[in-house]
Amino acid sequence: MRPGHSRGARWATLAAGLPLAISLGGAVHAQSDDAAAPVMAVEVTGFEPGAVVTDNEITFEVTPVGFELSAAHAGTPPLEGIGHYHVVLDGGLIDMFTEPEASLDLQNVAPGPHTLMVIPAMNNHMPVPEGGAAIDFEYAPADPLQAIAAADAAGAAPTITIESPVAGETVSGEFEMQVSITDFELSESLLGKPNVDGFGHWHVFVDAVDGMGTMMGMSGADTFTVSTEALSPGTHTFFAVLVDNLHGPFDPPIATAVEVEVAATVGDPDAATDAIAISMTEFALEPASLELVAGSYTFDGVNDGSIPHGLVIDGEGGRVGTPDISYAPGTSQSFTADLTPGTYEIYCPVPGHKDAGMAATVTVTG
Repeated sequence: MRPGHSRGARWATLAAGLPLAISLGGAVHAQSDDAAAPVMAVEVTGFEPGAVVTDNEITFEVTPVGFELSAAHAGTPPLEGIGHYHVVLDGGLIDMFTEPEASLDLQNVAPGPHTLMVIPAMNNHMPVPEGGAAIDFEYAPADPLQAIAAADAAGAAPTITIESPVAGETVSGEFEMQVSITDFELSESLLGKPNVDGFGHWHVFVDAVDGMGTMMGMSGADTFTVSTEALSPGTHTFFAVLVDNLHGPFDPPIATAVEVEVAATVGDPDAATDAIAISMTEFALEPASLELVAGSYTFDGVNDGSIPHGLVIDGEGGRVGTPDISYAPGTSQSFTADLTPGTYEIYCPVPGHKDAGMAATVTVTG
């Protein structure tokens, strides 16, 4: 069992199209042959071309131009004005970043000349090389790191298991995915570096393992923070795939998956101006669960079915619902409810519809 084809060559090819970087007032910009500015670009500060690096880590600031950074949208379809950036060392992808501050560990990097690239990317990780920045530097460590060598081969095939969340669990907002791994060493510092036998990390995908397009991120530890902000409420499958330092999967793949329910989440009710839409069909409510904080909320019961429906919510404070117990397909009615901490049931009050499946749970916290 061996890791599959490395993606380093792919990144080297993409990086070859990156325009020469120029320094403007301390920031590094990519200079494009096209007079028009790229839709997505980055400005890098805190690390200048020609720098001699004597430490074993590089830290710098990245300012996105023409887009906003979002961890929640990584691995989802492209959305104008939203993305992240990739850090590439000598043509090999190190990692994706969604915060302005980035750092690069120089573990297992040889002293001498190197090229660092920062490349904006869409949510599906498609890079925008013309908006990137390239910085040539010299690595001359004052206190060289001891190279990480191959791990002892135990002979057993590596395994990866998702310990949390468990199948069928309801998650919302951000949650920690935790894995357990056997016969394999995880290493954050070796991300994107030359392969070392027995070392690597894992990638997180949502709903499909489709190249990098559905990858939410990567981890060299046993946990990864997953954001459900950009996911629709309902059933989703999360995958954990074991890979080598250069992001190449094993052949055959070593992977695991868990199917969970993603609940819609509304944060601060004072900041929410839109009604919470509840779609009603024969015979279901969507979303099937909601997690809210205590406050006043407007619920919009949207009849997306083919027969009359209505909507009510029951809890400790009593029952409140739409003006009509049922109304025509293609129409909607709203009501407002003051919710205190507790568990509520929201459902269609037409006789028989609740028992047929038109019910959802609303969990309210303080």
